[in-house]
Amino acid sequence: SAGAAKEGAAAVTCPLINAGDGPNEHPTQTLIDLYAIQKSQGKIEGLSIALVGDLKFGRVPHSLAKALTHFENVKQYWVAPDALKMPENIKDFVQSKGGHIKETAQLDTIIDKVDILMMTRVQKERFESLEDYEAVKDVYILSPEILENAKENMKIIHPLPRRYEIPESIDESPHAYYFEQAWGGMPVRAALLHSILT
Repeated sequence: SAGAAKEGAAAVTCPLINAGDGPNEHPTQTLIDLYAIQKSQGKIEGLSIALVGDLKFGRVPHSLAKALTHFENVKQYWVAPDALKMPENIKDFVQSKGGHIKETAQLDTIIDKVDILMMTRVQKERFESLEDYEAVKDVYILSPEILENAKENMKIIHPLPRRYEIPESIDESPHAYYFEQAWGGMPVRAALLHSILT
């Protein structure tokens, strides 16, 4: 549930790590995302980063959008249909920190502009009705044709697990970086635990 981590932290005296609270935030995944971006691009400052898919219910893009405001001159492209647009409170936060945002529903119009493409799955469990989920579940599916226009250095990241949005055929693409990103989860979380416990 959204806010569960905050509620839990108020009830205990030991450190509590928010590893994702419902559709709200996912700060530990964001540390992994930032590590993957830094490793794949050699920097975070000055990059153009697209967040694609379920931006309304996706706790991963919520946390990453906020975290990117700590880095200079990062352009954020938010790609989602109207039904899955980023919540206004996240947009207000990013803008209050001077973040540069461009919102669009068309992935093909920005694919040639970004250094990082974060894909997210449309989460069936977040929808109140199956009909609403079915209407948007396949809205963004990567294809080799879409990637033909990507910058040479562009890397695709994804919090995993994936569903339809990244077909297995993309795994062999030089743009695919989500398995390397997932591998980074262990050292990043180990470093977080070490920081808290020492």
